[in-house]
Amino acid sequence: MRKLCFLLVLACTSLSVAADNTLDELRVRLDEHWHPVKVDKSRDIKTYAKREDGKPFRSFKIEQTIPTTMDTLSHILSDFDSYPRWFWETLETRLLKKVSSKELYVYMVHRAPLGIPNRDVILHVRVEPMTDKKNYAILHATAVSDYLPLKPPLVRMAAEEFVVRFTALNEQKVKLEIEGYIDPNGNVPVWATNYVQRSAPYVIAVGLQRMAKLDEFKNAKSMPSFTLVE
Repeated sequence: MRKLCFLLVLACTSLSVAADNTLDELRVRLDEHWHPVKVDKSRDIKTYAKREDGKPFRSFKIEQTIPTTMDTLSHILSDFDSYPRWFWETLETRLLKKVSSKELYVYMVHRAPLGIPNRDVILHVRVEPMTDKKNYAILHATAVSDYLPLKPPLVRMAAEEFVVRFTALNEQKVKLEIEGYIDPNGNVPVWATNYVQRSAPYVIAVGLQRMAKLDEFKNAKSMPSFTLVE
């Protein structure tokens, strides 16, 4: 009986989310321009969404400033075991192959909404580190669907791509500008994917800020799998 009540609550919540998302679409009809989704002045986080020709789902953008260092961010982003603690609905993350300190392949499993199979993805990650001549680093991540055999019942995502620009404003403050797009593949309601792309960027931004405060990353002694500083 308790399980049935729980499922009913989840179903009602999903319908509420779908209705809310539909209303948002009516309020602001997304086009090729970035439209604000969430503005959190206290955390200095802004998220945006837009639609692009030829893509069924919306793209997202995050702008945030974190009181941290490039070295701390390097340790957070390369500690793959910690991703379930802060990255949106992540069940598993592990390093598949390290080509170099600037290139690697990463495997991730994402939890899908109730009634929809979980998704997995292989990301090809490339890093352009900050140098003495430029105060920023760029990280590129692109899905490589055929890097590993399929793992049913998991559904391989068609796209999970993002570009992150890390700009060191000073020795203790970094600005992040992130643009990305996901395509979960398979039979997923458009509202569910749009809800994720609308909510996930803010959750990820807050999670990254939270991790940057932890001593295990601020005072890490080990070498990260990749570094944002050359």
